[in-house]
Amino acid sequence: SGEGPTETRNCSSLIVDMFLPARAVRRHNRWLGSYRAADAQNGIELVLIVALRFNSTSAQNCIHVAFGIVCLTELIFFERTLFCMHAERYGHVHPRASQERDMAIAFVPWNHLLLPL
Repeated sequence: SGEGPTETRNCSSLIVDMFLPARAVRRHNRWLGSYRAADAQNGIELVLIVALRFNSTSAQNCIHVAFGIVCLTELIFFERTLFCMHAERYGHVHPRASQERDMAIAFVPWNHLLLPL
């Protein structure tokens, strides 16, 4: 009546029965299973219901890593744009403050001098 596979293992006098229902509450990678251990000599039975959640798959991990890399790249581009605008403004406000130099700047943000405000 809707029951799933049952696996029974004998360990000396301890019988462990693993039962997973066929209508196995499997939503969003959630599994619900019950484990039953019975001691035949002492008449003790232990039932343990276990819910395992696996929310993360390898595809989700790849998407999150790619999203993080894209966000970091966008932040670096944004910082570079702001620095170029700030350098152009500083050069316009203080025309004689610097000598004639190459306007090329390094791409990495840690390889430039700080400009005064």
